[in-house]
Amino acid sequence: MRRLPPNSALRVLEVVAREGGISAAAEQLGMTAGAVSKQVLKLEAWFGQSLFHRAGRGLQLAQVGADLLRELTPALDRIELASGRAEAGRATDRLCITAPPTFMTYWLIPRLGQFQQSHPGIGIQLDNRRDQSRALPEQADVAIRRGAPDGPGLSVTAIMPEAITPACRPDMPGVETLRHPRDLAGVTWLMAAMRPHDWQDWLAAAGLPTLEPARSLTFDHTYLALGAAADSLGVAMAPLYLVAHELHASRLTAPFHDITVPTAGYFAVCETMREDAPAIRAFREWLTMQGAEHAAAVAAGTRP
Repeated sequence: MRRLPPNSALRVLEVVAREGGISAAAEQLGMTAGAVSKQVLKLEAWFGQSLFHRAGRGLQLAQVGADLLRELTPALDRIELASGRAEAGRATDRLCITAPPTFMTYWLIPRLGQFQQSHPGIGIQLDNRRDQSRALPEQADVAIRRGAPDGPGLSVTAIMPEAITPACRPDMPGVETLRHPRDLAGVTWLMAAMRPHDWQDWLAAAGLPTLEPARSLTFDHTYLALGAAADSLGVAMAPLYLVAHELHASRLTAPFHDITVPTAGYFAVCETMREDAPAIRAFREWLTMQGAEHAAAVAAGTRP
């Protein structure tokens, strides 16, 4: 029988060493700092010696820890690779899809019924939790990202472009005063903390980089700002390709639609070793087809 240290503790050890501290490792692992500390102590008890020593506010590997990690990291890499190959061979019939909340709310969910009708045997789990540290979060089969991520072992497929322009409700009080971009100074600006530069970028393109609003409201996400715009609270900087249906249905209007600023487009990400799994391949092909059709409709000014 093999005599091996606790596998879960070994994984924690690698992350603590990489991040240089308990708190940073806990954030990466989705654990509490206390739970991470407990795993490190368990491993040190197993070896009967300290694996780290303190360096300022962080931790630094002791020599025995460094020697262990030198052998441990390639071993974990090989396990991950073998596991991925095994998973790639299975017939996946359930997909976990992660995407930005605005993309999910305004574009993906309204179309998802089409995919389910075409592929009734594939179950879908949607997850809009954001993980900025990973292009493809753990447990996700496909991630949709703004901008093409760069990383080893990732297969990235373009879905569609994006651009921004101001949008508001057609009957918002004061909308009749918006005849020139400078008139935006007299209304409330609805801002999204997740996209803090959108207003400045659009104003620069409109030749008004120093324009300031009469009032402003800031929300965590773009979909909240768009919801506030639909409730006549002000003008939001809207992702044109995501709200094209709202514009066509006159639930929103773009008073300066002739001034748009291209932004990062949308991409589908999966593991390279799993890109040919039937369910993942079917979903990515459907996404690219839907994205191309939608982009063509937006460019032509027809109903998306």
